[in-house]
Amino acid sequence: AVQHAQNQNFAPGSLSYLNSTLESIVDCGKTYDAVIASEVVEHVNDPKTFLINCCTVLKPGGQLFVSTMNRTPAAYLLAVVGAERVINLVPPGTHDWSKFLTPEEVVGTIEAENVLCEFVSGMMYNPLFDHWKLCSSTDVNYMLVASKSEGSLDPESSKSS
Repeated sequence: AVQHAQNQNFAPGSLSYLNSTLESIVDCGKTYDAVIASEVVEHVNDPKTFLINCCTVLKPGGQLFVSTMNRTPAAYLLAVVGAERVINLVPPGTHDWSKFLTPEEVVGTIEAENVLCEFVSGMMYNPLFDHWKLCSSTDVNYMLVASKSEGSLDPESSKSS
């Protein structure tokens, strides 16, 4: 990541890298303009707590981007059976279908944290061309974009000096 930033000619000190857990970031009260959870929700121990923590570290007005897999029979067949056992795209055991969340579960979880969903779209992967595209069906993969209400309390701004 550091090498990539250097190749992009970012101003020195304009980026920082943190090797940490999300829980540690929540504990220290740090907040961010954007949080991206791309194809990670279905791999964490507690997906709903992970999403709540993503919302916690989001500044008011900040945006949350989530992409994950739906808990449907189609997702099980394509992601678990197809990707893991038929075409060996990922190692067996990579996906635990019980951790997949429906779009409604993700939206309900984040909106309870005052992070309002603005966009949901299905995503389709073509393994022959290693290409993703948006689609209307959220049956297997989907993404969403949400924004934290400006009126939300920012833990950093509420700290006393």
